[in-house]
Amino acid sequence: MLALLVIVYSVSATGIFIHEVLGLVIYVFFIIHLLYNYKWIQNVKKRFFDNSLNRKTKFMYLVDFLLLLMFIIVGISGIMISKYIFKIGIKYFKRRIDIM
Repeated sequence: MLALLVIVYSVSATGIFIHEVLGLVIYVFFIIHLLYNYKWIQNVKKRFFDNSLNRKTKFMYLVDFLLLLMFIIVGISGIMISKYIFKIGIKYFKRRIDIM
């Protein structure tokens, strides 16, 4: 996933279409990663406020949660400015906001 992420950052090297495709591939891997680690996520969530859970695990859980939020925000903004795969583009959202 990290190698794909580094490749996706270079839009000039891959082009916009490949950038969007690789971005979706990373999202699929991310969802698989979350499903694979679902037990850990649930166990830490249940014991988060328990004193038996060490600080490092709590810190890792918070960092992972913040990364999840950022990943969601990046995905939504990527869909909004997509030129090939989602083709809805930012003009659609501007129009929707103007209507409201």
